[in-house]
Amino acid sequence: MICRSDHEMIIPSSQCDFTGRLGTAQCFDLFMDAATRHADELGIGRYTLEKKDLFWMITKTRIKIFRMPKMSDVVMLSTWPCPPHRIHGDRCYTLEKDGELLACGKTEWVNYNFVTGKLSPVSDLFAPDTEFSDEDTFPEGFDRIGGEFPETVCEYKVRTSDVDVNGHVNNTKYVYALLDIFSTKELTERPIRQAEIIYKNQAREGETLVISRRINPYGTEDYKVASGDKTAVFARLERG
Repeated sequence: MICRSDHEMIIPSSQCDFTGRLGTAQCFDLFMDAATRHADELGIGRYTLEKKDLFWMITKTRIKIFRMPKMSDVVMLSTWPCPPHRIHGDRCYTLEKDGELLACGKTEWVNYNFVTGKLSPVSDLFAPDTEFSDEDTFPEGFDRIGGEFPETVCEYKVRTSDVDVNGHVNNTKYVYALLDIFSTKELTERPIRQAEIIYKNQAREGETLVISRRINPYGTEDYKVASGDKTAVFARLERG
């Protein structure tokens, strides 16, 4: 049997934004929750790995939005791991309603040993007889984001509600911070169609993050979120 999780759910009001539909940042939340649930089902979840001094850590994530579901819609949330590499593994996601693909995503994960400070092989976690799907939501992989960011957009003070159980900013909270740059009018006229986040360094409670931007010739917007001389994340947003 293919290693996959399909979970039917109702879109709750708490996950909807000003449009009455699932929010962009909340879609990242749902995908992360699906990964957590499936890892537990596979016996490689947080508490199992913790006994081995290990924990999962996202290094890259990307979603593409076709049409967000409305509040109270019944949807199918699916996730599956791709065949793992030695040091990192990719996981794919889809969100569907009545067979229609509404959104898809992909994350790159590594397995970090918090005692040695080194990465542990992801491929060693799965049972030898695990069957992996060849389906890939983003077969082209992830973009490279870097360079100069000439426009300083705003500053963001890391709050208590931004911090996760590992003591640093929860990976989806960067998406919330980036979306807060825009007004509801701007997001109505040009909604997020695709978003990619590259995680570089951890940020912690009390730090002030400076968000800088670069508008690309082909219409996407690149962002750097930094604390001092430390880059926390790079991001690319496509609106339209």
